[in-house]
Amino acid sequence: SSPGIDRPLTKPRHFRKNLGRLVNVVRVDGEQVAGRIESVDSVLKVDGKEIAWDEIKRAVIEVEFRRKEGK
Repeated sequence: SSPGIDRPLTKPRHFRKNLGRLVNVVRVDGEQVAGRIESVDSVLKVDGKEIAWDEIKRAVIEVEFRRKEGK
């Protein structure tokens, strides 16, 4: 197993480190957003959806065993 793989992402630097990886974000209103991290700036962008930092309740990386090339 990989230590820390199930730890939640809590800071923008955690998201930057994982650019291009699959993430599951739960917003404070309960909505779940799953997809690839596209950018990390003043907002988090996941598969075209912008999420403000104060809207994130919990975010974790989804483990991928086989990733398609070019993504």
